[in-house]
Amino acid sequence: SETVDPRSVAIDASGRAWIACHDADRVLVLGPDGALVQTIATGYGSAPIGVALTPDGAQAFVTLTGSGLLKRYSTASLAETGSLALGPTPRAIAITGDSSRVLVTRYI
Repeated sequence: SETVDPRSVAIDASGRAWIACHDADRVLVLGPDGALVQTIATGYGSAPIGVALTPDGAQAFVTLTGSGLLKRYSTASLAETGSLALGPTPRAIAITGDSSRVLVTRYI
């Protein structure tokens, strides 16, 4: 059986759970009833670890510790809307109240 290894979860305005699945290299989006809404592949070896939503709930950010990226997704369409190379081992995410900054920790 596949190892999923969930590392973090965030709940969007629609009540959907965004789950960063480290070993499965994907983000699962589950509906309020727990049913699978979408599987978002993040790439082999990407190892997603952190997920956070903007205060208005319009965007989700995911750190990929294996590939050193920060990805941005639309919570409405579930599509990727941006990517930023951060360097090695990005982890936890915090977003300012006005959504003007996304702060990311690194594991060193």
